[in-house]
Amino acid sequence: MATGSGKTIVMAMLIAWQVLNKVTYPQDTRFSKYKFVVAPGLTVKSRLSVLFPSSSGNYYDEFNIVPPGLTEKLNQGKVLIKNWHALNWETEERLAKKKGVDKRGAKSNEAYVREVLGEMANAHGIIVINDEAHHAWRIHACYDFSATPFAPSGKKSSEEALFPWIVSDFGLNDAIESGLVKTPRVVIRDDGVPDAKDYKSRLYHIYEHVRDDLNRDAQEHDPLPDLVINGYYLLGKDWLETEKAWVERGFKTPPVMISVANRTETATLAELAPVVEGKPDFAGISEINLNDLANKFRMQRIIFETARDIYDQMKPTWKGKREFLLAQLIQLVEEFILSEKIRIFPQFFDQDDKKRRILITLNMNRVVHHIWKAIRFENTESITPVFNIDSPIRSTGDMRTWYTGKPCEPTKRSHINFCVFDSTWEASEAFELDRNPVVEAWVKNDHLGFEILYIFKGEVRKYRPDFIVRLKNGKSVNSWMSG
Repeated sequence: MATGSGKTIVMAMLIAWQVLNKVTYPQDTRFSKYKFVVAPGLTVKSRLSVLFPSSSGNYYDEFNIVPPGLTEKLNQGKVLIKNWHALNWETEERLAKKKGVDKRGAKSNEAYVREVLGEMANAHGIIVINDEAHHAWRIHACYDFSATPFAPSGKKSSEEALFPWIVSDFGLNDAIESGLVKTPRVVIRDDGVPDAKDYKSRLYHIYEHVRDDLNRDAQEHDPLPDLVINGYYLLGKDWLETEKAWVERGFKTPPVMISVANRTETATLAELAPVVEGKPDFAGISEINLNDLANKFRMQRIIFETARDIYDQMKPTWKGKREFLLAQLIQLVEEFILSEKIRIFPQFFDQDDKKRRILITLNMNRVVHHIWKAIRFENTESITPVFNIDSPIRSTGDMRTWYTGKPCEPTKRSHINFCVFDSTWEASEAFELDRNPVVEAWVKNDHLGFEILYIFKGEVRKYRPDFIVRLKNGKSVNSWMSG
């Protein structure tokens, strides 16, 4: 079902149908009074509280799903809603990879069930309702609800990638034609600076530029990419103009700007409050009140805010006094910003003090990364790799079965039985890896999630090698092909 077309209402209808039938026909094994709803995140979990029959504003009453005479029967059902992260079962293998003093070992099956299901732990015939259908024990049946019925891989979806157990498909076009969701608005004008490579607008194609940065495991003090922050500035300016127009027309309710983040970590990084305070709008830099913006961002303020952001990066490992570190950072930042090391194009922007200050502000993240990288390089005594906390070691044995319509061939020296070819170059390399006498084992880095983070020009990016090769002399090689 398309997003916004009423999945939660259908869930309520399913719960009501199951509970009322089970109470009426207690011997019928097709039905159950116990419903376990799995939510994809904390925000959705909170919104699904409308599925509790006893909750205020529940959907059974709001949408007249159950007649008043059957409310008592509906209340005999049990509904439990959990975030899917609560199902994370730490096995002996995962615990062995963690460092700590807790050596109690993995939970037993019974302990795990009691922890997750609580009062429903002794129930049989549990119905699982899986919201977003990507993440589920002793179940009678499982009903999956999703607007994207395929395994998330980060690649374009196709018919081959769809879940094979789909019984009802109500897509976005159907929802729009039925009037259940609003018609999407497509941007037709963008004054942002285009990408120098292909002259596409970076704001219109923003995800291509910030995908790697947004999908990495970030800390709370890590800033959002500059391009995302600048996009928020533009939206914030539009919000202010809309609010002004609504006030002039006598509207008492202010306009609302809703942001949906891809992950909880991204939402934590998004500080939206400053947006509605009127931060600068670079796309319309010649149209808005440039003097007001320039006055807000005096050079001294830029220096202090840049030094503060660098301090936030260094704070977790800094053991000295805060004031001592800040004083040094302010001096370093001031020397760098006032030097000729920052070059701005077109040059007439660099010659205008106001525009220069605004552009530095809008690219503060790049300045922070540049200075922080230089400080870290000068003070590094040794280099140690930083591994993913949740999955420090990956294995080809962890790969799940997946489907593709691309050309593929069986392998001889790879743990994965087939190799998918994205190009003839890859087909040639796979053939060579299977026959070369110095190769012991190899695998194509597809659906393995092997990535190396790095920073380039202030942007966090990911290096994904095409092949991972283990040689007979014990050495490993990462292979990347371009052509």
